[in-house]
Amino acid sequence: MDELSDAVRNMDPMLNWKWENLGIWHEENFHAVVQHLHDAEEHIYVPWIETKVKIPESSNWRLRRSTLIQAIKEISELIKAGRQASPSQKSRMQMHLCQVVENMVENMHKHFAQEEEVMPCLLREAGFSLADQEAVMVKIIESWSLSGKSVVVPTMVHALERSAGPEKATAFVQSLPYGIRFLHSYFWDPDFKARQQGLIHSVRRDEVKNPTASFFASFTAQESKKRLRLDTKRRHNVIIPKMS
Repeated sequence: MDELSDAVRNMDPMLNWKWENLGIWHEENFHAVVQHLHDAEEHIYVPWIETKVKIPESSNWRLRRSTLIQAIKEISELIKAGRQASPSQKSRMQMHLCQVVENMVENMHKHFAQEEEVMPCLLREAGFSLADQEAVMVKIIESWSLSGKSVVVPTMVHALERSAGPEKATAFVQSLPYGIRFLHSYFWDPDFKARQQGLIHSVRRDEVKNPTASFFASFTAQESKKRLRLDTKRRHNVIIPKMS
């Protein structure tokens, strides 16, 4: 979320390709990740907790989800409108977009702070161990389709690295089932860094060249093949594990 806020705040609104790249990133990454996480929260995580303890109504998690989805929809519409706007209107559209994004980020940070106070107490009251929590996280990840995993897992790792440091992010990756860990390391993570990070970084004012989405896809394919060849030389035999 903070990367989105930084991007729209430092964006050059006069260049249509920046609006286009922002729109691609928003739909492919941000919107998709939020949708997957909230579906998992509603259908897996909350029912899992409530097998032992009731989540207080004051948490308002359903209302928060509805508010966030509404904000995402508004952001999507503003990005499209900004790209189509006349030059004289683009700066005003950017200012409006900044306001909506900053309001969303502020509300989500308040929610996260509330969760950090409430959820550990609920987990202790329910008697869930760290192993239980890791198991339900794996269950959530395995519930997503392959395309869903390819978007959400590298985003989760990146967010954990920014918030808790690279050691925590590495430990999380190592805790994943081997098949997911393999695909993340050799395919999903390179794609995320080349395509998704490239798209959001290109929106900034100091990025003067347009690295198109097709360039990111081409780069990712080449990088993944290169890494797979290197690994093949080391192992002599690479077997891609089956996914559950």
